[in-house]
Amino acid sequence: MPLIGIMSEKHNETEIIHKLNKKFKENDINSEMITINEKSIKNLKNIKLETVIIDKMLPVEFKEEINHLLRDTKYVLLNMDVNNNLENIKALKAIVITYGFNSKATITASSVEEDNTLLCIQRNIKTIKQKEIEQQEIAMKNNGSNKYVDMVIGTISLLYQLKT
Repeated sequence: MPLIGIMSEKHNETEIIHKLNKKFKENDINSEMITINEKSIKNLKNIKLETVIIDKMLPVEFKEEINHLLRDTKYVLLNMDVNNNLENIKALKAIVITYGFNSKATITASSVEEDNTLLCIQRNIKTIKQKEIEQQEIAMKNNGSNKYVDMVIGTISLLYQLKT
């Protein structure tokens, strides 16, 4: 069962949780989502998350707690368009997959229309089941107005090989 931590602004967090729960349910996979914020981070010391989504600036005052939380994480999805301190991320054993409209992101949008987005995978990534996903463009139906949330949903769908 995937255990996914989400560190995001409240409005995005709610949308990500709702859409991911729906996506996993459509694929008959049980999953659990945990919100990570300034109030909860100290209580998450002994939880091993498979994937962590970081969609906001990392709070500097929780650097130690964040490092501890991410230490055994398999995947970290990081919004590159948010001004994050990447020094902490470089030391991780986790596979870091960046996303955003930044041209250096692993997953970016090469075309955004009202109903569809063309996701561009700029570097090969391995799925949870160790399948290699090569560089390519993938058409994805937009599920809302927030393109970053759509990129997260698309990336998680690729990592967990969920039907789109």
